[in-house]
Amino acid sequence: MDPKEQTNRVLEVLDEVRKYRGWGGAGWLDRKLGSYVGYFSRVLSGKISLRLEQLFAILDALELEPGEFFSLAFGGRINPERMLLGIERRADRNDILLRIDTALRDSKPFAQHQLEALQTEEQEKEWNRLDELRFSFPLVARDDCQKLLYSSLEEVEEGRGSLTFLCDCLSLAGGLEGILNNSSLEAAYLRRAFSLAKILNSSSREAALLQKCSYLVADQGEYEVAIAIQEQACDIYVMNHDLEKIGQTLVDRGNMYFYLERLEDSKQCYVSALAYIPDDMWTYRFSTYQCLGFVSLKTEEIADADKYAELAAREHKTRDGLNWWRLIWLRGEIALLKGELGTAEVTFVQVSENFLEQENYIDAALVSLRLAKTYLISGDIKKVKDVSSRMIKLMDPLKLENAIARSTLQEFIRLALVEEVTVDFLDRAHENIQEVTGTKNLTSKPN
Repeated sequence: MDPKEQTNRVLEVLDEVRKYRGWGGAGWLDRKLGSYVGYFSRVLSGKISLRLEQLFAILDALELEPGEFFSLAFGGRINPERMLLGIERRADRNDILLRIDTALRDSKPFAQHQLEALQTEEQEKEWNRLDELRFSFPLVARDDCQKLLYSSLEEVEEGRGSLTFLCDCLSLAGGLEGILNNSSLEAAYLRRAFSLAKILNSSSREAALLQKCSYLVADQGEYEVAIAIQEQACDIYVMNHDLEKIGQTLVDRGNMYFYLERLEDSKQCYVSALAYIPDDMWTYRFSTYQCLGFVSLKTEEIADADKYAELAAREHKTRDGLNWWRLIWLRGEIALLKGELGTAEVTFVQVSENFLEQENYIDAALVSLRLAKTYLISGDIKKVKDVSSRMIKLMDPLKLENAIARSTLQEFIRLALVEEVTVDFLDRAHENIQEVTGTKNLTSKPN
């Protein structure tokens, strides 16, 4: 990377950090720096050269350590808790968060028996149930997880609970919010879980939290940073000789390479992961085969896509829920690529209906665009219009905060109604909404 590219990377990361920390527009930073309106925008555009002193002033305003910033820009070890704090700023501190903060502040040191206590057999059973349930029915799992989190917190407040179990409950709660795309609350839970993992001196829990943090960072579009965080997690698992977890991080890394369009690297990670992940970890094995199917679909290797879809189906234990229907979605995509329009139509209709039942509105909208493409290729303009009419009803429950995604759907509706929609537009709209809503891969976060 030459000096000009390095400078552009610095400016790019400055803008990304400002955006995902949720602290308003560039004008906010102008005021914070005591500069004239438009100063920061001119810096980002390269119209004003960025002096080193100015860079440090900007980092200070963003409450970002220089070492951490350069790690974000050019690699190196990353402090995930500071990143989580930035994303968390958009979250309201609910009762659980306030009480945990009080416990962390007022209970130093915690009682030794709380540091050493593990979850009871009943608690472990319930946690495992929710951990599996979140893979298929995250909305149901979230409600039950809140109850478990409350009870574990109450026990800690009373001086008799297990900090280990509270840490695990926070990790589970954070992961669930991530699946449901609530990034700020996800960050809030994970940051407090990191604090407890450090108090417990539990490297394995820190590594598991790093895995979850990597997906949160990826949701902000920072895939290279996510890979760096996953590498930190993998380093811990290597030191702990934890082969299963090494396999999990390979799946995670494969997903990031997929997002970056590095398909061969992605495939290599998935294939390698299968050698580490045991048969009883079905959610990870299912996700790995499913992801291999997506890679094959992307490279138009239809026979391989069919093979991996079948292997994924064999691994899935419940044959229901969010990710089962994402597998059926994959089968619809394969049928569409083959030109089997009747099969694609039936499949996309089924998947869309099931996503709506689960209040998974983003994916329902994406599948609807694929259904519209199927109808358009078959020449049935009336059914394309029917899809667009149903999309109008989706606009309100979608509640998309992203203006680009909302305008893309509105443009589809407009073009469909005047019979000017094209296959190229539908493909671009599908890709665009995936990009701006953090749903580039059709699988859920496996960890």
